[in-house]
Amino acid sequence: MTSSLVDSNVLIDIINPVSGFAAWSRNAVVQAAAAGKVVVNQIVLAEMASYFLTADKLDSAISHIAVRLTRMRAP
Repeated sequence: MTSSLVDSNVLIDIINPVSGFAAWSRNAVVQAAAAGKVVVNQIVLAEMASYFLTADKLDSAISHIAVRLTRMRAP
């Protein structure tokens, strides 16, 4: 099974209703989900954190996109 790591810019496009790339980004995530797991890591969450007032609001937004958190491992 394939895993696709989604960049914060794609997620911000999906969350932002006025983004000119929202449809493209949604489609890219749907295609990735059809091929396997769609994941984010701690860095992606950190990049998105400034757009939300609380961690709960960030978690809620991410949960609506159906991506999973994966932990980065040290080499």
